[in-house]
Amino acid sequence: MRLTRRAGLVIIVGLAILGGILVAGSGAIADVHVRDSLLTISERYLPKMKLGPKLDAQLERIRRGFQDAVAAQDLEVLSTTHMWLDEVSEIVAAAQPSLSSSDAGALRNAFKTYYAAGLAVSRRLMSNETGESLLQSIKDMQESEKQARELIGRVTAVDPDELDRAFADIVRTQTLVARVRLGIIVGFLTVIAITAVFLARHLRAEEKRRDELMALASRELEVLSAPRGAHTAQVDLAQLTRDCAALVQQVNPGRTVDLSVNGEMRADVDPGLARLLVEALLKHAWKVTAGAAAPRVEVGSLTTAGQQCYFVRNNGQRLDAGTAKTLFTSHTGFGTLRADRAELGTAQRVVRRCGGRIWAESLPGDGVTISFTLPAPQNRSS
Repeated sequence: MRLTRRAGLVIIVGLAILGGILVAGSGAIADVHVRDSLLTISERYLPKMKLGPKLDAQLERIRRGFQDAVAAQDLEVLSTTHMWLDEVSEIVAAAQPSLSSSDAGALRNAFKTYYAAGLAVSRRLMSNETGESLLQSIKDMQESEKQARELIGRVTAVDPDELDRAFADIVRTQTLVARVRLGIIVGFLTVIAITAVFLARHLRAEEKRRDELMALASRELEVLSAPRGAHTAQVDLAQLTRDCAALVQQVNPGRTVDLSVNGEMRADVDPGLARLLVEALLKHAWKVTAGAAAPRVEVGSLTTAGQQCYFVRNNGQRLDAGTAKTLFTSHTGFGTLRADRAELGTAQRVVRRCGGRIWAESLPGDGVTISFTLPAPQNRSS
């Protein structure tokens, strides 16, 4: 798959968007959890914390109301204290979600008991009654007030450890989400950086490959545009192969290919075309042997049906016989060359230019052999 700058940019932007979605999603989940925890605190603890002071204040108002009524000897003032008892029921009802039904009922009964005792004592004091019986009633009233205050403290008390755990759970959630967000951000930034480096290397390789193809095409055009047969000479293909192999090896310093050149190979051909042909075939052989454990390229010649054929055999490419036969069928022009076989297209055009032919053969489990013919060397008199 060939990657372009636009495709690389789309991949990076896609990764950034995915990371943003994950960060936003984790934040949304955390917000829901924190909101639920705060709602639990506000419903379970805050009403109790507010209820205690309100009930204490209401109990104090009732007590002072009794004292003021007795001091003023006013039964009408005494009767107004009942509205404060009614307000107690409203206060308890408002805090009902945080109170159990039994606790709410106990608070109402405690206030009613104290109110009944205080009302009876106040009336007896206003009638100037004295004696042991009154003193016992006052003592009972004070006891009921004490019990009411103790009940208020017990019912409205909030366990500090439980409240601390509730807030600690919120803090843990926020801390965890912060770490998850940081991990997602760092992780995606790392992935984006690695992807960017990979894409940059891939694009540089693509650009280098494109530049090589353009240089090869330019050189091929220059050589092929010369008049046919204008510079024909006898060329030592064996020595030319060694020279071109040294240049190809310099271009690929990280790879070593075992090259063997068998026998003497000479042909009457344009030296420029011959160099272009040999370079193209060696570059292709170097490329296709990249995955071989021990890359090997063999160059030689043999005589078939009275005609000398030259071959370049590699142990890297694995093709079936049918595919090998059609290896050159698509190389008819610059616009139809496949990028991974451009050198074969160049070789094909050079061989045809020289009046020869080129073909490929492959045996099962073996590499591919590129064979071609060139004009045989003629005896030249000095």
